[in-house]
Amino acid sequence: MLTRIANDNDNATVFIRPRDIDVAPNPNGIATIQTVSFLGDQARLELAIDGNPTLIEAELHRDQLRSDKLGRGQRVQLKARQGRLYDTGAHGA
Repeated sequence: MLTRIANDNDNATVFIRPRDIDVAPNPNGIATIQTVSFLGDQARLELAIDGNPTLIEAELHRDQLRSDKLGRGQRVQLKARQGRLYDTGAHGA
């Protein structure tokens, strides 16, 4: 599933794949881990970003989850490695 991030006042939307989101522990980060689930050696996180009602998903290797000691309720910093930006503004008239 792609994550869609948009602001009501913006004319653009960015789509980011869950595997393209870096997650790092940071008590002053912009997101909170809501849920953690596992599928094989992969971990899927559902994250709540401050000020955005939509949860986003990030995928990372189970070993990173353990080594960074990431868990439910923890504050984290997010960084998108890549995404696609789409202009959603009105064109012409």
